[in-house]
Amino acid sequence: MIARLPWWGWLGAVTVGLYALYNPGGRSLYHMWAEGWPMWLSAKVLLTFAVLAMLGVVCTATWRSIGVVGCAVLALLIAAVLWLLTDLGLSRRLAEAAGWLAQPLVAVVVTVGLRWSRVWFAITGRRAADTYATDESHHHDATHP
Repeated sequence: MIARLPWWGWLGAVTVGLYALYNPGGRSLYHMWAEGWPMWLSAKVLLTFAVLAMLGVVCTATWRSIGVVGCAVLALLIAAVLWLLTDLGLSRRLAEAAGWLAQPLVAVVVTVGLRWSRVWFAITGRRAADTYATDESHHHDATHP
């Protein structure tokens, strides 16, 4: 089921996870711990673990998929879009909304990383694993059973 989740589903799930971790509205895991909300410690730990586990898995997959260069390219692309919006006169609104904008922008980077293998296949016609087929360690030889 997870493999069939469309890109917008991943974008939504990652965005919700990031907003659950922190948001300027005061309803996040950060606020829960920092303000000492009155709830069972077990519930706090479970909520925190669930969100961090999900974000850890998707961020690790993104890192393995697009690496440092891919993350840098996406970050530069997002920065260019923000710069364009500033040039269009939206700088004050961008500054006011910065606490709410960071999560969706990071979610875009993570979602692209999660879906990169499909993008790569659409562009090149090759699966990512095809690039490793020439590695000598995977060839079997009659002399080495």
